[in-house]
Amino acid sequence: MAEQVEIFGNSLVQHDQATRRATLALLDPEDAPNVIHHLELLAVSRGYTKVTARVPAAHIRHFVVAGYRLEAAIPHFYGEGETACFLARHFGDAPDPERMPLLLRRILAATEMQSLAGPVPLPEGGVLRSVEPAEIGEVVSLYRTVGVAKSAAVDDPIFLDNVLGRGDLFLGLWIEGILVAACAAIFDPATGTAELAHFVVLPEHRGKGLALLLLQRIAELSAACGARLLWSAARAYAPGINITFAKGGYHYGGTLTNSTSIYGAPESVNVWHKCLAEDPALAWSSLFLTNSD
Repeated sequence: MAEQVEIFGNSLVQHDQATRRATLALLDPEDAPNVIHHLELLAVSRGYTKVTARVPAAHIRHFVVAGYRLEAAIPHFYGEGETACFLARHFGDAPDPERMPLLLRRILAATEMQSLAGPVPLPEGGVLRSVEPAEIGEVVSLYRTVGVAKSAAVDDPIFLDNVLGRGDLFLGLWIEGILVAACAAIFDPATGTAELAHFVVLPEHRGKGLALLLLQRIAELSAACGARLLWSAARAYAPGINITFAKGGYHYGGTLTNSTSIYGAPESVNVWHKCLAEDPALAWSSLFLTNSD
């Protein structure tokens, strides 16, 4: 069964019978703390093993009292500088330990050794720009060639058409006319943030800094669109993408344990975030738009 979306009051809850997980994706302060009871009833009635929530720090106490634990945080996520807290509660008797703690620690240690990278040059014969609706077929082919690690629907033309239709960014890199890499920025106008997702690079083009090039350019475009903060949830067991975020000046915000399913197996994700005000060139770019942007 596909992921289901429910509205409780003015809050948004997503849940999936296949993964036995539920997520409070959007909390309306008026629904706290009643939504916590709703989440518990949902988990118990459906046999879900884990419930996660992203909530403003001002409301975390209600969740902690109900048995939730803090896994990650992003400062200044909401207006007036309020922190976004990523919480989780386990249901049932089965434990929910980190599957690969040693690998996770090694990857995080590697990210701590990285210094801020300079601008990555465009490769010879390369073109880096937003994907046009007529090019959706090329993007679908790219994701199908590389393989989709999780059910994000990025190899579905309808999904991609909706992404472009609602104003989100999909950035593509073509070399000699062939699409070799892509990523997306998913905007949240209510918070002024953008989630960076769906990074993909053809295997034969990896190790050339293309993911970092995409990260740098999509930050510029997101700032020009009015985003003030960028964040992402990167696969915890994939060293390349975590090192890329560290080189891009992003801060590690915590690890969401076993929060997603990769190739059918549970996997943790690392939360990375960056306030665009930290980079004056990006913070002011939205004020100096030109017709070429």
